[in-house]
Amino acid sequence: MTTFITIFKQVLCWVAAMYWLLLGLIYNHAFAQSAGTFKDITFQFASIDEGRDFLTQEDDFTQSFSEFDLSARLHSMGKVTKAEFFDSVMAHITTFSEKEQNRISTILQNQPEILSALRVSVPDNKILFIKGVARHEEGAAYTRRNAVILPEGMLKQNDKGLERLVYHEIWHVISRYNPDLKLKLYAILGFKPCEVVLPGNIANSMITNPDAVDYQFCYKTKMKEGGPKITVVPLIFAASPYDDPAGKKPFFAYIQSFPSLLNLENGQVLKPSEVKNYDADFFGTAYFIHPEEISADHFSFIITGNGQSKNAKLTEKMKKMLMKYSK
Repeated sequence: MTTFITIFKQVLCWVAAMYWLLLGLIYNHAFAQSAGTFKDITFQFASIDEGRDFLTQEDDFTQSFSEFDLSARLHSMGKVTKAEFFDSVMAHITTFSEKEQNRISTILQNQPEILSALRVSVPDNKILFIKGVARHEEGAAYTRRNAVILPEGMLKQNDKGLERLVYHEIWHVISRYNPDLKLKLYAILGFKPCEVVLPGNIANSMITNPDAVDYQFCYKTKMKEGGPKITVVPLIFAASPYDDPAGKKPFFAYIQSFPSLLNLENGQVLKPSEVKNYDADFFGTAYFIHPEEISADHFSFIITGNGQSKNAKLTEKMKKMLMKYSK
């Protein structure tokens, strides 16, 4: 039985690897017509109608909602429909002021060579900026498809903070449409694609990150007290059902651990503090909930030159990989 399980896991890993290879080929073919460099990408600020139209379309984010996702985002203890979610989104979109547009435009105009020469593709060679009201998505910046959504509160920070945020979010758009580059940076961090089947209780409680909808990336580590290597997957899910219809409790407050690590060997849920090499010192950032967020922080460190990685060697490895795509 043990041999069978081992072979089965190897087959699943092979299937996952083939999936990502095929996905890369599909994206490369789909965007071959518009392949270019980052400097060829145009940036547009959405009107209210444009923002609403964009965010009320189905995509991988809305198709991945758990039961908890919908209840918490609409502060409802009852069953919530997608239509109700989209209605809520429409009420949360606003427009950038001229000053806000100028601040973001200035950031985007000051591109270092490693970025402007980066060979990447995005749909229509365009990244759309959409402004959300303060409470939209609990005030967090995020991306969907080729759009960056910035809430009012995030736009009030100083220039350096806004610059780091803009490039962190831009990485998510680049990553989404350039899987070959994404997987190379993930590999530097120690993450590889894998096949994961979530237990039902976790699946229903997942908190979907619009920047990292796909959670099927595995990481090899060991328990701090020793023992053999184990394979874990970082996940974000709620520790309890949504129970705050007054809407005073953000859905982030329900998170069991930031992140939780699912041990694929035995189904046990671990905290990062229980395993080796899963902390800010190793990954260079405290935002280690998913390889996508870790790579976005390093991308921002590299492009802006402000902010500081806690693992300079790791950042340098990622910079060298980006440079290979900038030649």
